[in-house]
Amino acid sequence: MTRNRTKKAGGGHARVTVTVVVNETASLGYDIDMSGYALDRAGTVLSDKHFVYFNNVTTPDGTVSYRKQGPEQTLVIDLATIDPEVAQVAVAVTVYGAAVGFGRVPGARITVRRDGDVVADYDLTAGLPNTSSVVYGRLARESGAWKFWAEGTAYPDLVATVSSFGVTTS
Repeated sequence: MTRNRTKKAGGGHARVTVTVVVNETASLGYDIDMSGYALDRAGTVLSDKHFVYFNNVTTPDGTVSYRKQGPEQTLVIDLATIDPEVAQVAVAVTVYGAAVGFGRVPGARITVRRDGDVVADYDLTAGLPNTSSVVYGRLARESGAWKFWAEGTAYPDLVATVSSFGVTTS
């Protein structure tokens, strides 16, 4: 696993948004799902309710939330009021309901912004074209500041991804 440090993602009063967009015309009917994980220092979700996605749209304290509008999915992370037990927020993207990789979903992008400024921007179809579930990065608290780390850890599917963070699956 290789991690690449990118720009600082904020100190005291930052709002970070992570957006995934799919070109609906070019996507060949495949859909992708974004999910977020509010993690402790060991990399485990604080509880199953700290796994944020289309069916659980916010953490219990409301500081990590999910919304979808058309082809765009967004995680909003309020770093100023986030639970002090949260040491990192991981972001994953999965090709939904198909045994295909991101290479079959042209036009898919993920963009990380802090207070509107772009921190990171990736073409989801590049690098791991045959992978269907990837943790693309993490916001991590380091010495009182939040930094974004690009990650690129691949998993065979969503179940494997959520299990890696300690989310209970049935």
